[in-house]
Amino acid sequence: VDIRADRAVVEKTGKQSGTALKHACKELRGDRELVLEAVKQNESALKRGSGEVRDDRELVLEPARQSGSAMEHASEELRGDREVMLEAVRQSGSALEHASGAQRGHRELVRAAGRTTVPALEHATGAARRNRWVAHITASPKRPAVESLAISLRRLSVGSLPSLPLPFVRRAN
Repeated sequence: VDIRADRAVVEKTGKQSGTALKHACKELRGDRELVLEAVKQNESALKRGSGEVRDDRELVLEPARQSGSAMEHASEELRGDREVMLEAVRQSGSALEHASGAQRGHRELVRAAGRTTVPALEHATGAARRNRWVAHITASPKRPAVESLAISLRRLSVGSLPSLPLPFVRRAN
């Protein structure tokens, strides 16, 4: 008897360590319940699930809420799902890297990603990467918008942005 095909063994080890799913047989890596238990332990267990499981919206939302990086292992269809990607970037802005091309240019997603982590903006595309509202994205009470924009621009290597309105410039007295 192959223990990799024994559901009870895989279930028990999956609850202890989500990464144990990698040793399961192909059939069990497609078992929604087993994969769900594994991703609750470790979001990277999603990469060990079968294609059908990685296309399961509810199942993918579970690890996306834990760590946006889990989107790396989601199906292309779910990487293009705005709601799923929004959940992921709210958890970790770096999840924007795994979004479909169209989603990387979506204003709401880029804003959510930028609020989480400034370097995530390097994965934005099109107008979302160039618009002047990028200055507002990362502004916080501890970091003025202009400073945030300067940091973003250095990381993004954006050649030119529209001029910022003067109210954003704070002059030292």
